[in-house]
Amino acid sequence: MDLIRLATPDDAEDILRIYGPICAESAITFDVTPPPVDVLRDDIARVTREFPWLIFERDGVVAGYAYASRHRDRLAYQWAVTISIYLDPAHHRQGIGRRLYKALFALLELQGFYKA
Repeated sequence: MDLIRLATPDDAEDILRIYGPICAESAITFDVTPPPVDVLRDDIARVTREFPWLIFERDGVVAGYAYASRHRDRLAYQWAVTISIYLDPAHHRQGIGRRLYKALFALLELQGFYKA
């Protein structure tokens, strides 16, 4: 069964399972090493106070995630966000990214953000 839900700090280990290899093996993130799990827990708690962070589960397994964060600190950017999405390679090309983006954009629109 597929489920999209809000992330919690308890998801940090599953997120690192996906994000860690991306840091080590690709150039799609500026991190060259994954953050420690306690730092990621704090990041999730901080980000989700203001922005959505979504988890996609398939049959109880985290297959991907997407989140928004502040784009820039200047007031002129207050309605703009930066977005990120990462998928477990075993779940590529199954429409999960599209579903996560659709849910993320719907939440951002409800929050009044218009530029991502």
